[in-house]
Amino acid sequence: MNKDCARKALYNPGGFTLIELSVVLFLIGLIVSLVLPQIRDAALSDTLKNTAMVLTSTVNEIRHQAVKDNRECFLKFNFETKRFWADLAWITDEERNIAEALSFSLPSDVEVTDICFKDGKIYTSEEVSISFSREGYITPAVIHLSSRDGRRLSFILRPFLGDAGVVEEYIEVDDAEM
Repeated sequence: MNKDCARKALYNPGGFTLIELSVVLFLIGLIVSLVLPQIRDAALSDTLKNTAMVLTSTVNEIRHQAVKDNRECFLKFNFETKRFWADLAWITDEERNIAEALSFSLPSDVEVTDICFKDGKIYTSEEVSISFSREGYITPAVIHLSSRDGRRLSFILRPFLGDAGVVEEYIEVDDAEM
């Protein structure tokens, strides 16, 4: 009897063979390689959200620069050229022109609908400046972004928190949590 038990223990396939594991890993790899590019393209093709992310990082950089250098800085928007950039109060006119030339250009399907300030001023054209104090305070405002497909984002600049919030709808300045 002991020989029969030993044979059954040696012959009993309790696990998977190397070939079975290799086939399963190959199939998983094949599925991932087919699906991953589509997921990546879908995530990166949302130009409205990408613009909001760039705007968020620009706001954070300008605020940090203002506090670090203990000087007032500005976020500039130009409605005609569909661009925004950092403008530092102490740079020369030549450096300012270079900064504007190297500014972020909005994608063709994204636009700044308007910029609303807490004091009631609403801008839909011209060039607009948003101030960042040397203490890190931001002029309270809401920047409304929209895309051709009808989606809207409200980019809320919170004055005392020194950060920005993004809401996926059109929010009036008075309704924004600042």
